[in-house]
Amino acid sequence: MSPTEFKKLAVRLMHAYPRQAISEGTLEEFQRGISDLEYRAADLAVSVWIRGSRWFPTIADIRDVTLGQPTPMVSPSEEERAARRAEVLRRNQETDEVRYRKRVGAMRMRYGAIVESGNAGDILALVLRGGGFGKGGEA
Repeated sequence: MSPTEFKKLAVRLMHAYPRQAISEGTLEEFQRGISDLEYRAADLAVSVWIRGSRWFPTIADIRDVTLGQPTPMVSPSEEERAARRAEVLRRNQETDEVRYRKRVGAMRMRYGAIVESGNAGDILALVLRGGGFGKGGEA
């Protein structure tokens, strides 16, 4: 397979799996790992893989499908799915906690500055605006 043909396969995989981060080193390794395959066979293997798996393939996956060897395209087990969901929830909770801390910090700073000014109108405006936050809780 020529470098141009490999680039076509790489572009197809990148479009099919847009969330997958692919470095230059990964592309170079992929090219080394499948360059001895016929382009048409590898292209067909990529098509089969894209239709059959939601996960980005490895070099071995492409080689196995191209060479007609059985490749287990198994979806993740319930335990793996549960672990991934738990990880996503943990990240979201951390993100929510960071946002909350930023909001509270901004509110304390604004409140402190207004109270220090001693201007009753500023204090009343702060209370009426819900702590000085705009729409969506943004400072």
